Amino acid sequence: DLYCKMLNEAVMKLKGDQVVEDNFETVLDLDIDAFIPSSYIKNEVQKLEIYKRIAGVENEEEYEEMIDELSDRFGELPKSAQNLLDIALLKAQAHEACITQLSCRNGETKIFLYKNAQVCVEKIPELVQRYGARLRFKSAEQPHFILKMKKEEMQNILKCEKSVIKDIKGLLEDKKSTIMDKVEK
Repeated sequence: DLYCKMLNEAVMKLKGDQVVEDNFETVLDLDIDAFIPSSYIKNEVQKLEIYKRIAGVENEEEYEEMIDELSDRFGELPKSAQNLLDIALLKAQAHEACITQLSCRNGETKIFLYKNAQVCVEKIPELVQRYGARLRFKSAEQPHFILKMKKEEMQNILKCEKSVIKDIKGLLEDKKSTIMDKVEK
């Protein structure tokens, strides 16, 4: 995997494409119960191992496999354990969309973009317009979106966040400039 990544970066450099380092961390701060109850997995060693594996979920396939395995081994997932898995997948998707931080408090979500993200800035007004007055873009030192959630979206925060992340991922481009280059112009 590391070899493939290095090879891809070398090819991109030869083509003159900018290689965006993805050595940034993505942090989610959501007000949701997300844990494995002691009643679900009683053995602490097993529980720690499962936490590590859930934290390593990187895509839908791994997510589905983890759900199947947990269901087979321990029975139907409690809501808090399902939330934990959903958040792990959401975090992986946010990272793919070059999001460094996503926090949701009191019906407002702040989504911070990686400063070296290659974003098609021309698409931002269209995205903001699609959400109406509920979505704003701040081109501050650390560019970010602010989304005011509707009451019904608050009932299913994870689904709403997943949709917004997908839309923000649609802003990414394969050009040679970063969001900070464009914000500074």
